[in-house]
Amino acid sequence: MNCIDPASGGSIDYMYVEQGVTFSYALEGRDKGRYGFFLPEKFIQPSGEENWAAFTEICNFVQDQNRETKTKLDKIENRTFYS
Repeated sequence: MNCIDPASGGSIDYMYVEQGVTFSYALEGRDKGRYGFFLPEKFIQPSGEENWAAFTEICNFVQDQNRETKTKLDKIENRTFYS
């Protein structure tokens, strides 16, 4: 896994610990430390396209996970238990 910098323990940890969310992500730009948050204009659109692709993949993954969980719960709810 490539990581620009280690997680600071901020918003992602807050979402997991305090809010109890299952999935939490932080997207980062394409800079490897040279420009920081001040990307030259030629990098802005490619960076946006990369982040959009990552965002849509994450959304698809979360939807699939939710679908699988719902299917499992539906199967459990539809069971008839005999004593």
